[in-house]
Amino acid sequence: MIERRFISVESEILVWKIEETIEELLKQFSDFSFYKSDYAKINSDKHRFQFLASRLALKILLNGDAFVVYDQNGKPSLKDDTRNISISHSGDYVAIIVNSTHAVGIDIEMKSERFARLYQRYLSQIEQAELFDKSDLTKVQLAWSAKETLYKILGGESGEFVENLRILPFVPAHSGNIAAIYNPTNKHFLLNYITTDNYNLVWMEE
Repeated sequence: MIERRFISVESEILVWKIEETIEELLKQFSDFSFYKSDYAKINSDKHRFQFLASRLALKILLNGDAFVVYDQNGKPSLKDDTRNISISHSGDYVAIIVNSTHAVGIDIEMKSERFARLYQRYLSQIEQAELFDKSDLTKVQLAWSAKETLYKILGGESGEFVENLRILPFVPAHSGNIAAIYNPTNKHFLLNYITTDNYNLVWMEE
């Protein structure tokens, strides 16, 4: 089911919460033959759910069927369609962003205490000092999604995840912006975010 749908600048964003069975998702396609070949290659139910929900979300945003292809780095694009997309999955949620002119990235992440253990793997020493708060993991969780979003836009150019992508200090709210720097070129970025009781959503149009 559609959890949230909105427009951000020139992008359309849709968040799908998977509450349906696989059979119920399949019934929402008028002609599944378009996707049958790719779907047959999926071995786990988790990935089947994510595949179906993401294609339904794209079908809604694009107002028609969409065939997704991936490059060697796993970055998705639309076959025979110049619009830019980004896809993210976490738990029962799928997030899609579509933009006609700009490169885009999106990341959705279920809230979890595991970030209390993982933050040192993706934050530099400076970022850890500025962002980690053991009583509130919001900043380090949003920082993870911000780096994931940047990586999806920059791809291999981003290089070393920890040192090359710098998340600047911010005060989290229900929605807002996160500033970041790509250190090798000192290029600045401004990302958008929303937090809910269940997940964080970060996206950016380049």
